[in-house]
Amino acid sequence: MSECEIEAAELFGKDWNLYLELRRANTFAELEQTAVRIIGEIMDAASQMQDDSARNIRTSIENYIENNYSEDISLGSLAAHLKLSETYVSKLFKTVMGVNFKEYVMHYKYLKAKEIMKNNPTYKLKDVAQMVGCNTPLTLSRLLKKYDKGGK
Repeated sequence: MSECEIEAAELFGKDWNLYLELRRANTFAELEQTAVRIIGEIMDAASQMQDDSARNIRTSIENYIENNYSEDISLGSLAAHLKLSETYVSKLFKTVMGVNFKEYVMHYKYLKAKEIMKNNPTYKLKDVAQMVGCNTPLTLSRLLKKYDKGGK
């Protein structure tokens, strides 16, 4: 069973039968009410599954970035990790994380650099840049200026 499938027994109970449920209706109004209730329950379950899936994807993304931020990671490497297309991951990332991939990663590297510099004030900018996966100290300096709004 895929993660998007759910058995009727999981949703309505082991002995539930759609045909019998609908047959209990004596009038069209009762049939309509029953159908609306059943569809509502199905939609609630689908919404919950979608929320759970989004949380799982968000966690996978966060873990991937946390474990790989010091490398030269890309949207392509994340897509390969998630076993999804790069185009889909780009749209999914924006939806789930609220910002695009590049912005999120750059901000994450900035936060890590600030943490390292706070805990190790004697480290040189070039060393911190290397630790957080910035190609050059200039790249890190630009990140610091961007997110600090003008400096440390």
